[in-house]
Amino acid sequence: MMREKVVTNRREVKKADTRRALLEAAGELFQTNGYQNTTVGQIADLADVSERTFFRYFESKEDLLLPDLVDFLDRIATQLELSPPTQQPIESLLESVKKVLAEGRGGGRSLLLQLPALSDSIPATR
Repeated sequence: MMREKVVTNRREVKKADTRRALLEAAGELFQTNGYQNTTVGQIADLADVSERTFFRYFESKEDLLLPDLVDFLDRIATQLELSPPTQQPIESLLESVKKVLAEGRGGGRSLLLQLPALSDSIPATR
């Protein structure tokens, strides 16, 4: 029984590591080459996995954007909650975005810079 648990835990750790490697590779390549100029093959190569493995974790290249976007928006929401109640809503939003971008973690800045191109290339955003 204990052996099963260890194997399952190792498997889960490996899955999480592979997923993280794919997300990190995609983030690096999107920032360097731009979203449209990055292929699934390049992402898989940089993460040291096959394209087939890529598709076990993500249905498409577009699915790689969601974790960064959700994290980015969550951090903005947290900053908004900390805004002074006397501050104008638009000021609160802009300050929150600036603070999150200044943190420099995640793909927020890269994602924001690529939004115009992404909105044209991803059918779900049209």
